[in-house]
Amino acid sequence: MAKSRTFSKAALSRMTGIHQKQLGHYYASGLKKPRPATIEKIENAVRQFVKDMNQVHLV
Repeated sequence: MAKSRTFSKAALSRMTGIHQKQLGHYYASGLKKPRPATIEKIENAVRQFVKDMNQVHLV
């Protein structure tokens, strides 16, 4: 997983409940592929993050 300017692997781990090692070592490196349910969990967490960020209004 490339370094993100938006959130870290640790943040994604907190958002999804998926252990950071799974996200960074197994999935991002291609050693393992996530199950469809896990992919959905990641997608839902990222969508919720985007939704939350869209609610931010800077004055």
